[in-house]
Amino acid sequence: MNDDERAHELLEMFSTYYRGWLHGPTNEHLTWIQSIGCLTVENAVAFFNRWRPLSRHQPQILLLLASAFPDQADRKRVMLGNYFEEDGMEEGYDPHYTLLDELITKLGGTPAIVNRSEEIMNEFHQGLWRPTSPARAAGLLAGIENPALEISVFFHEVVRRSGFPELLDTDHYLRIHVKVEGGHIVDTHEIALRYMAQGAQQREEVLTAFKEVMQFWTAFWSAAFTDLKQMQQAA
Repeated sequence: MNDDERAHELLEMFSTYYRGWLHGPTNEHLTWIQSIGCLTVENAVAFFNRWRPLSRHQPQILLLLASAFPDQADRKRVMLGNYFEEDGMEEGYDPHYTLLDELITKLGGTPAIVNRSEEIMNEFHQGLWRPTSPARAAGLLAGIENPALEISVFFHEVVRRSGFPELLDTDHYLRIHVKVEGGHIVDTHEIALRYMAQGAQQREEVLTAFKEVMQFWTAFWSAAFTDLKQMQQAA
């Protein structure tokens, strides 16, 4: 079984722990974006600018949560499998947030700060700065990576509908998201499963943290797509 196959198997398993997020073609946001013919470039740029704070904070969050694991093997799995890629630590690679800004520029826009998104992300990040058990860290990481495949498709559909389908094959940010996210899902969800198997308390800590992050994602993407729909209607 390759990473993508294992990722889908894990997503199906974890979907039973949180029913508020639908994976695949039944996702409500994906259904909507695929139902419209086109997006203005301005609206596409605004959409990606709302994502920028999450991309900026992601490397720090990964480091913070990986540090909660007592076993070097778990820290290594998150660091090498996820953090190094996200923060562009390999020679010749750029951080994902730099590639995102380059994508926004290719779309004809300017990377910008969206205060609402900054506030949401700061609040989420600051809430993690407290003593965290390994089981809780595992649940948080699984939640962070859980919607990754849908997010990649959101990005692709926005770019396609804003009139830049060629970027799907040429842009590094868009290509990387498809290439690496399956592995990120496998790494984080398998660590979470191992902690869940250690006892009732660890299982509860994992699932409570997982649901917390999934509620964050549900609220964030509902707000992002509500804004996009309103901008689209006004265009």
